[in-house]
Order: sequence, then structure tokens, then C-alpha cells
Amino acid sequence: MHGPRLRHETPPILDDVLLAIMVLVGSLPFLRDRTAPAGTWLFLIGSVRMLPGPSIRSARRVHLGRINPRGAHESSMDV
Repeated sequence: MHGPRLRHETPPILDDVLLAIMVLVGSLPFLRDRTAPAGTWLFLIGSVRMLPGPSIRSARRVHLGRINPRGAHESSMDV
């Protein structure tokens, strides 16, 4: 995989890794009562950040379906 396709697939992968790190880091404060509010905020921020991904992928599939009805569902980004 190279060129434009790699350029378009890399940012969502990096974003997923960042979100996974946020969830992991957000889990740690729950181990102590006094740091639980910080964990709650990290989970809340991570949850809000997860919302755009499926929306963008859905819009992309609709757009690809309009410009190429036969090949709209062949992208690895839709997994």
C-alpha cells in the first residue's frame, strides 16, 4: 500500500491509537478515589472524540457509492 491511499488511511489509524492511549490513561485514575474525577474527564473527552469517526466513514461510503456504485464497499477503511 502506498501513495494517496496510505496518506488517507494513516490519520485514522493514528487517531485510533491515540484514543486507545486515552482510554488506558483514563483507566488508571480510577484506581484511587481522589483521582477518579480526572479519569472520568478523560473517558468523557475520549468518548466525544470517538463520535466523528463513524460519521466520517458513513459519509465517505455514501459519497463513494454515488461516484462509483460498484466499488463503494471495497475499501479497507470501512472495517
